[in-house]
Amino acid sequence: MVEVRKAKGDTLEFHKFYKNLSKTLKDVVWKSDDLQTQHAS
Repeated sequence: MVEVRKAKGDTLEFHKFYKNLSKTLKDVVWKSDDLQTQHAS
């Protein structure tokens, strides 16, 4: 598990980085059925 947080710096640049990272890891990240059900409600 990895936690990514912005400590200081450019907020917009961090959001661009995080969005790109999220897209890249989409195939690697696994969500349980319980989590998917909670988000759908």
